Parts: sequence; C-alpha cells; structure tokens
Amino acid sequence: MRDFLISTYDKLVMTLVILIAVGAVIGAIGMMSEAGVFAGLLFLLSGLLSAVIFGGSMFLLIGIYENSKRIAALLEARR
Repeated sequence: MRDFLISTYDKLVMTLVILIAVGAVIGAIGMMSEAGVFAGLLFLLSGLLSAVIFGGSMFLLIGIYENSKRIAALLEARR
C-alpha cells in the first residue's frame, strides 16, 4: 500500500509540473498579446522556473524517502 501511495504521488507531482508548465506557456501567450512581448517572456520564464523548482523539490523529497528506505533495508539485513 505504501509503495502504491508513493508511486501515485510521483505521478501526481509529474502531472502538476506539466500543468504548471503548460499554464505558463498559455499565460505567456496571453500576456504577449495584451502587455507586450517582454512581459510575456518574463511571465514564461518565471512560470517555467517555478515548475522546475516545484518539481525538483518534490522529487528531492521522494528521493530522500527512497534512500531512507534502502538504508533501513540494508541495516536490517546486517543483523
């Protein structure tokens, strides 16, 4: 059950990263048509940067969990 929840969380994070990136692209296109190209590019850059930061931090947490699980299994096997 725990592995199912972690793998589901992994897929959810990836889906959210993709949605944030797609939202940034769509918002940048809308911003370019209303406020100009420079504002749209800034919006695109900040949106994609936030997607990378969010995804990186969430996958870092998942990686810490996986490493902790492997270390616990190794320590248990040494007994």
